[in-house]
Amino acid sequence: SIICRTTAGYEFITINIIIPLLLYIVIEVCIYNNWRKAIEPKSIWIYLISGCVFVGVVLNSILVQHTSATSEMHWISLNNLMSHIAEVIAAYVNIAGGLPEGDNISVFSISGFSFVSGLIIIALLFLALIFCIVKLIKAFPKFHSILPFVVVFLFCTSFYSLFDLTYEQNRGTFFSCRYLCIAFVSLFFIFAKFLSELDYSKIYSKIIIVVFIVAIIVMTAFSDYYKKTERKELSRL
Repeated sequence: SIICRTTAGYEFITINIIIPLLLYIVIEVCIYNNWRKAIEPKSIWIYLISGCVFVGVVLNSILVQHTSATSEMHWISLNNLMSHIAEVIAAYVNIAGGLPEGDNISVFSISGFSFVSGLIIIALLFLALIFCIVKLIKAFPKFHSILPFVVVFLFCTSFYSLFDLTYEQNRGTFFSCRYLCIAFVSLFFIFAKFLSELDYSKIYSKIIIVVFIVAIIVMTAFSDYYKKTERKELSRL
């Protein structure tokens, strides 16, 4: 954590990792109605990580006088609220490779058809998210292990829906999807739990598995194709 702080903004680490983990502890304390949850070994470990990040802040300011762009975060205006929320949703689709950034890709071309795999993947990930949230509410003890990933996803998505992360002039035209990489990875842990709960005696469960596997294969094949050719579509890679 100290090393991370010397190479990146502590605000990013705090927002993406530390605050969601602290919220996870608070949720546990409230659900179990037991203060002991706040002093368990895993909770103490989180406190130590948080302390290391801020030790890194001090060392960084003393040794290299480094400041990060994320230290210049500003509240967005109400007028821009809906557009920012839309940008966050679009960022998830972008990370999954669900739609092209340009508007000159034919739907029925080979390249255009390959984007369907990304749309399928993001749709299945959000289906798994809804499933796990419902299960957490109805059967919390059984789904307790997935709670940290749900908290990370929900917190990061909510936070980045409301905040500008850099100077306005450096922000670019669209919301930068890299801010949501940690939340996106959390979705795959949630999806894994979703798969483990499927009843494979049912046809719909088998369809979900086959569709997901095909989508992954198609996305991988096109990723390799763009890597090997001179087209160099970096966003898809």
